[in-house]
Amino acid sequence: MSLSRNNLPSISIVSCTWNTNLFMFEQVLKVIQMQNYPKKLIEHIVMDAGSINGTVELAKKYLTQKKMERFKHI
Repeated sequence: MSLSRNNLPSISIVSCTWNTNLFMFEQVLKVIQMQNYPKKLIEHIVMDAGSINGTVELAKKYLTQKKMERFKHI
């Protein structure tokens, strides 16, 4: 099966976090954003277990800056 740019599948990336290292998490967010794959086909789901160190705020920053078209925080 050969895939052309017009019929690529959607992908989902799930990040599970809890008071994560903010530098490392930001690097993850940046790398996902920089992928050479259509942004509309990438869904990034961040599942957080109640962080109190700014993890949620960092994730939401990427959502509000519209760096990812399909970004969810759970």
